Amino acid sequence: MAATIIYWGVIFALIGWGLWNLIFSIVYLKNKENGNLWFFAILNTLTLLFGLLFWWVFNNHAWQEYWLVKATATNSLLGGDN
Repeated sequence: MAATIIYWGVIFALIGWGLWNLIFSIVYLKNKENGNLWFFAILNTLTLLFGLLFWWVFNNHAWQEYWLVKATATNSLLGGDN
């Protein structure tokens, strides 16, 4: 359940970023504000890297289990009953 919420939350955030980017890129192109467009290019590169990493993790079941399901094992030093 948590994986589904995380997945769709990130997907909607990426869609929102894409729409935001499209709207403001048009505004900046119209106003000839190239510095802002370069900043968007940097942010889009970072967003692409995050999106690809996210896709890679959620495309592999073993990675999903590692990042989303595994619990931290406690030992006697941390107060567990091992």
